[in-house]
Amino acid sequence: MAIVNEMFALAAVGPGDFLIDLGSGDGRIVITAAKRFGARGRGVDLNPKLVALSQKYALAEGVADRTEFLVQDIFLTDIRAADVVTIIFGSCPPESPAAGAGASTCGVKSRNS
Repeated sequence: MAIVNEMFALAAVGPGDFLIDLGSGDGRIVITAAKRFGARGRGVDLNPKLVALSQKYALAEGVADRTEFLVQDIFLTDIRAADVVTIIFGSCPPESPAAGAGASTCGVKSRNS
């Protein structure tokens, strides 16, 4: 999760922030934002199985009240309410169980960018 933590440090994510993760996969970015940084978050993914898995993980991590996960096209997602928007380009973070395609490039946009 080193890459994710660096992204959050760069964006100065905190308890007053609302984060949207586009292409949220298993929800780890949204869940980490809620659990470690106190932010609220929304994950968006086209795969309903990953959205269900994300909801299960959020509940298990005790952050279901500060997170939501939607089956939705990232290109149709309204991000205007977000303080922070995250997206992973290319492969998953190296520590992800879905990784295997090499290093990833992570993007982050914050209100300070």
